[in-house]
Amino acid sequence: MSDIMKLRIHMLKWLCACLSILILGSLAVKLIIGNNPFLNQDAVTYTIYLSIITSFIWSTLRCGIGTGYINSTSKIDIKKSEHIEREGWFWSATCTSLGLIGTIWGMILMAKAFTSFEPSNEESTALLVASTGIGMGAALYTTLLGQVCSQILNFQYFNLSQMIEKVKTDEASKVQ
Repeated sequence: MSDIMKLRIHMLKWLCACLSILILGSLAVKLIIGNNPFLNQDAVTYTIYLSIITSFIWSTLRCGIGTGYINSTSKIDIKKSEHIEREGWFWSATCTSLGLIGTIWGMILMAKAFTSFEPSNEESTALLVASTGIGMGAALYTTLLGQVCSQILNFQYFNLSQMIEKVKTDEASKVQ
């Protein structure tokens, strides 16, 4: 089997494992809450969800490539792995930042609900409660998604950095 094929298989294993974690996590949230928390969201919130998940998938694929390079004895491949590792820490921070942007957006949605509130009108009160719930949901779910994806990426890239250090230590001991 060629090195490229091994690299692709390794990359797909990483992706499958990480997507399984995300899917199981979203199912757990649905079971705990009892409904689909991702319904009734606005386009900006969906864009933030999509951005976090896209960043996560891209970075997971890159980590799979980086760990595939570790199996090589080439110094060029080790340098590629180091570059991918540095890139991975950036993507991990990006997932966290996107989650916090979602939190701010959810708070804006909540504040916007109060602009049309009339205390004497029961329908206005019901609309306020519903709108506040949608904003709070957007805030909490984007934060949760960003943090979970970031933590998974931190785990992946920590393992990659440990693998790189092991290869470097082994090479240094061979030279001596």
